[in-house]
Amino acid sequence: MLDLLSERPRMTNDLVEAFPSLCRTNVMKHLDVLVSAGLVVVERRGRCRWNHVNPVPLDLICRRWLNARTRRMASALQRLKAVVESPMPETDLGEQSEESDDGRGDAGIGAGRTV
Repeated sequence: MLDLLSERPRMTNDLVEAFPSLCRTNVMKHLDVLVSAGLVVVERRGRCRWNHVNPVPLDLICRRWLNARTRRMASALQRLKAVVESPMPETDLGEQSEESDDGRGDAGIGAGRTV
């Protein structure tokens, strides 16, 4: 319903027709919930009820939700960068490969490095 209203304001009858599986009463109940949540604004013109989407609450919720997740993701990426770019500890690869010769001759990729 919000997707339809985001395209343009619609009369209640238009919304009832757009959802043939719902009766008029259920469409009205759904609209009432959206109005109560501040997501839809109703404008009455004579006998017509025009329903407009109110994008402000949606925008605020999206920004708050995305900002929190963006901060966490940026923090995690910074930690990963620090680990990846940290110098590898010095090891004697010749001594290590003799002890654990697996046929590769390089003691494995990233040997001696813990993440």
